[in-house]
Amino acid sequence: MAKYFQPENALIDGTIVEWPLLLVEHGRFTAVHRDLRSIPPIDDDSPAVIRLEGMFMVPGLVNSQTHSFHVLLRGFIDDLSFYQWRERGIYRLALDLSPQDVFAGSRQAFSEMLLNGITTVVDFFYMNYKGNDFARAIIDAAQEVGIRLVLARGMFDWQGGPDAFREPVALAVRNTSELVASYEDNPTVVVLPAPHSMHAASVEMLEAAWQLAIENRSRMYLHVAAGQGERDECIQEHGRPPVAFLHQLGIIGPRLTAVHANAIDASEIALLADSGVCVVHTPASSLAVGGGFFKLRELLDASVPVALGTDSPASNNRLSMFDELRLASLLQKSRLSRGDAITAEECWPLATRGGATATGTSVGRIAVGYHADFMLLDLNHPALHPPQRLLHHLVYSDPTQAIRTVYVEGVAVVEDRALTRVSQLEVVKKSDEVTRRWR
Repeated sequence: MAKYFQPENALIDGTIVEWPLLLVEHGRFTAVHRDLRSIPPIDDDSPAVIRLEGMFMVPGLVNSQTHSFHVLLRGFIDDLSFYQWRERGIYRLALDLSPQDVFAGSRQAFSEMLLNGITTVVDFFYMNYKGNDFARAIIDAAQEVGIRLVLARGMFDWQGGPDAFREPVALAVRNTSELVASYEDNPTVVVLPAPHSMHAASVEMLEAAWQLAIENRSRMYLHVAAGQGERDECIQEHGRPPVAFLHQLGIIGPRLTAVHANAIDASEIALLADSGVCVVHTPASSLAVGGGFFKLRELLDASVPVALGTDSPASNNRLSMFDELRLASLLQKSRLSRGDAITAEECWPLATRGGATATGTSVGRIAVGYHADFMLLDLNHPALHPPQRLLHHLVYSDPTQAIRTVYVEGVAVVEDRALTRVSQLEVVKKSDEVTRRWR
């Protein structure tokens, strides 16, 4: 059903617009009238107009990198080195889970994200010893709560990893292709090939995943240079740092989304810029595991597309893109000892339009042709005052509690700060049943 939305304020491509009229049809924005003079006549035959006095419409946030089921591990593996975190948590506790457990954990994470204004999430999942059973459990969880999901279907063949993660190259390609085909007509699910990383995917796996992305005309996700240790390993094994090695292989270009990229130098930034790679910055998680300091200022200056992600809730603990926005800015100011190192206006697109680039989807904007994914914030909430700098409050304040309603594909999935499709109490109860056996 077509509907007009008319909020008191809306953030449209970085500009606060008063009383715009926005037409939503079939889950997308089909008209955006920013100027009252351009509004068409409204009569009895026109779609209903929902006038939203006191409401601030903002594009839904895009969490461009997470591992949602890790919410089950939250709090159990804090304050560890990266390798301790991986061995004690991901390689030990995660292997104790069934597809039903992963469904319960992912559903909790997705519910929390929706309440925090996240309408699109990339779940990088790589525990595939049951074929696609786990991946389908994550997709089912997303569909149940109503969040838009980009499943980065992991492809992992490193012999040093757990058996539960490994697949031969041909099987990984077959399983990923099957999953892509299963959801190609679903408007709120996208499946992308995602070789895990330079150390956990062989050259053959990297090349096969890249070819799959080319054939599907999709993006490919890959963890790249998360920290200095990974960079050193790549140089030792291949004689080049990660980005340079990808360039040598020909696995680089506008369809690649590189997650982390903390340990890169100026020459690699130039390669990323020349090839059109999108990079996903995960500020909180990188801080938690000692991943190093992301060169956001340098990447933006080189016109490298950048998106933001929370990464794992077992390394970040919070699933808030507002937190990531604030950290992304403050870390650059501290790293460069300059209060003007980056602005709120530069940061905001990282959680919206940057996510559209990272995922290859039409999200993160209130614009004609884009998915009608947005949130409504209460303009009377203290976090949004003084009212003259609303965009700055989105980046530096904490507007989460101001969120009243969240829409995905033109449908309300949060109303009056409550989930509309599932019971929050039941969601938490089921996930707690999974973790009760751990101490």
